[in-house]
Amino acid sequence: MASDDAKDGYAIMVDRLLRNTEAHVMPAEERLVLRTLAGHADEAGRCFPSIPTLAGECGLSEERTRKALRALEGKGWCYVSNANRFKADGGRTSDERTLTPGTGQWWAKGE
Repeated sequence: MASDDAKDGYAIMVDRLLRNTEAHVMPAEERLVLRTLAGHADEAGRCFPSIPTLAGECGLSEERTRKALRALEGKGWCYVSNANRFKADGGRTSDERTLTPGTGQWWAKGE
């Protein structure tokens, strides 16, 4: 598990990228979900929050949270790095997502 300093560092980096780039045109729900993911990320950008957890922390419905995640994935801000994670009893658990700030399509195109 990442230290609080490492987690804070990742959240600060994402926040600065969002404030200092063309990402300010990103829809508010996507920015909110991205910042919330960053708050859960370890020093490598990996995080495991469930959809219900993200939705609750963002104040969004689960469907709107899923929609924002799909949009972030499509824009290159994050990707599902380990789907199909399971608990010891065989039940499904949350996906592992890896944040990739600065590699999104808008950044790569220099927009």
